[in-house]
Amino acid sequence: MRAPIPSLLCGTLMVLTLAVTTADASNIGYRYKLGLVSDGPTAGLYWVAIPYMYTPPDSYVNALVDAEDLVQDLQPTDLPRPCTEPNCAVMRVWRWDETTGVYESWTGGAATGEPFEIEAGASYALELQTVSGDTAHTINLAGAHDPSFEFDDCHTPDGINMRWISIPPHLDVDDSFGTPEVLDAEDLARAMGGPDKVFQIRRWNESTGLYENWVVGSSYGTPFEIELSRAYAVDLSCVDLSAPCGDCPWTWTPTHH
Repeated sequence: MRAPIPSLLCGTLMVLTLAVTTADASNIGYRYKLGLVSDGPTAGLYWVAIPYMYTPPDSYVNALVDAEDLVQDLQPTDLPRPCTEPNCAVMRVWRWDETTGVYESWTGGAATGEPFEIEAGASYALELQTVSGDTAHTINLAGAHDPSFEFDDCHTPDGINMRWISIPPHLDVDDSFGTPEVLDAEDLARAMGGPDKVFQIRRWNESTGLYENWVVGSSYGTPFEIELSRAYAVDLSCVDLSAPCGDCPWTWTPTHH
């Protein structure tokens, strides 16, 4: 399972800047500058990859990296921090709870409840809103890649086997399908263990406002391209779909440049 995190996109989302620095001898630090809008087919929703090592200011003051920290850290620099409703451009953050099979959210500056913890390797959806008539917002996301990080999970019979994960910006996997030098959903799935471990890859298409999927090994259609630093959902599989978790482990350490 994913551990607590240590103390991007097509359509209307544009990766404007990617700065890479050396965090230490084994980690690669990077920063994204993302242009997002709060209108259009997306309804202001963007699934984004979170660095495996991410240490924003502790806005909720609980010594954890949580949803409130993420919301406040990603507010555009031209807006006051901490923001409160209705003045948060990044209004809400969503997560997929794989234990219950439901999406959960945290609204920035909420006065009740507790923000959920941000987990290393997981991805989260940002929900934006128009502020003072401005639909376009620029956010900055900075952190570091942990080359030793390993996804450690399993397929469970009659369980919820979808996982929303973050793809590192410098992923390096072999080409398994189609155009060389183009990383697509089939390539990613085979790098993760192939059809014995992965049933399908899902993405959120910001240009249409729809979820799309690619079934591993499919002979119909063309697998969509994988855009590094954005989020994808992985549906785990098993040769014996009735096997217990311990008999169907899924482990993957993303290889990188």
